[in-house]
Amino acid sequence: MVVHVFYILSLHYYQMVNKEEQSHPDFYLNEKGLKAIRQAARWARGLAFTGLFFIGGMAWLGIKNLLDGSTDYSANGASILVAVLFIFPTSWLFQYASRLLKGIKKNDNELLNHAFQPLAAFFKWLAISTGILVILYLIFLSITGVASLFGWGTH
Repeated sequence: MVVHVFYILSLHYYQMVNKEEQSHPDFYLNEKGLKAIRQAARWARGLAFTGLFFIGGMAWLGIKNLLDGSTDYSANGASILVAVLFIFPTSWLFQYASRLLKGIKKNDNELLNHAFQPLAAFFKWLAISTGILVILYLIFLSITGVASLFGWGTH
């Protein structure tokens, strides 16, 4: 049932995007728009560099602690898991920024079009992870609500 709803929504979105693509064949940006995109790409590249730095640090600390014989497996595993989960969207953000800046510099329309593929993957990951977090939050609220109704955890 849920998969069916997501399929219908994605099909509707696909049709809407294709309709928009057909209605704007002569799309262009003026200098003000290019400046804004260039600035956004620079910020995205900076965020990606910062993210990669912290992801590398988390993975290094988690692995180092495990190799040093630390018995706090949950903290070490969590830092490695977070590093693995965030390496992909961070690299997609970096790819987007790099390709976009290179495409603007070289005035290469194909490279500019190619730059938006990792950005789409980044936002897809962001939407899915946000949905998962909202679902987990609702489950947590449901469990704590039931626990408070029955007085579980009180002394």
